[in-house]
Amino acid sequence: MFVYAMVFGYLSTNFWVFRCNASLYSSEYYLSYCADQAFGSYEHGAIFLGTDEESIRNLKLADVLILGNSRAQMAFSTTAIQAFFDDRNIKHFNLTFNGEQDVFPRKIIEKYALSPRIIIINSDYFFYNSANSTAKKIMSETPMAKFEYTMKAWVQPLHKDICGGERRLFKNLLCGDQKTQYRSRKNGRITSPNWPNENIPVSYSDDYPENAFQELLNNARKFKKFASDRKICLVITVVPSPVATPLVGRKIAENLGTPFIQPDVEGLTGSDSGHLNPASAEIWTNAFLKEFEPVLQDCL
Repeated sequence: MFVYAMVFGYLSTNFWVFRCNASLYSSEYYLSYCADQAFGSYEHGAIFLGTDEESIRNLKLADVLILGNSRAQMAFSTTAIQAFFDDRNIKHFNLTFNGEQDVFPRKIIEKYALSPRIIIINSDYFFYNSANSTAKKIMSETPMAKFEYTMKAWVQPLHKDICGGERRLFKNLLCGDQKTQYRSRKNGRITSPNWPNENIPVSYSDDYPENAFQELLNNARKFKKFASDRKICLVITVVPSPVATPLVGRKIAENLGTPFIQPDVEGLTGSDSGHLNPASAEIWTNAFLKEFEPVLQDCL
């Protein structure tokens, strides 16, 4: 019964990784997310609980942090972003998380006493003064939460050896190819060996949440104070998505007196209607970086 519950994701601690794709493990990349409910997400715990120590070392060195949800995660995990900062000898870290808002990254900054010079924020569903259920569980730092994420870290070398190696008997018996993401310990970049790469048109929403705007602005002001107290420049953007409204990000930035960058790029496509595919992410971030460069110089 225990084995059945572990394999099929019915335990309160899920670390059965073997149905996830094992092809991209390396000294730089660890498995951060798998669509199999028996494993799920690891990235929140890897950072907040510090189970991936090299990621924490690089996070502490970062001059630029990128915050936001999975849409920002996909958009800013590009060769253009990495090359831009590497060419300028500036350390950056993509600190975005699937389904995440403002509380969790703020707690990470506090916990590790991070001191970036610049924070780039995708304001899409960010300033809600909240955290998702995964983050809440991890921030509780209960023994069960610590155990789960310690096991998620422990099992990955075994997964690499069995499912990424040549042990055919075990490989054929245990291993699968569920959608999987890997994350860079160097800069937080996301990559995937088997994520759908569709060409579904991606565009912004025109809906303006007038009733919610004042609350979003109040939360944004709190985050701005949090950043200003640490002498951090904020830059606000809105990654293309049918649930994201650029006007919200623009008005928040105007009220905060922070730079707002929204490159005008047409013809973008995504792996679904809400997440840019790798090719469109490269196009969009190249355009973003052209507008970001003078802001970077002002902040540094």
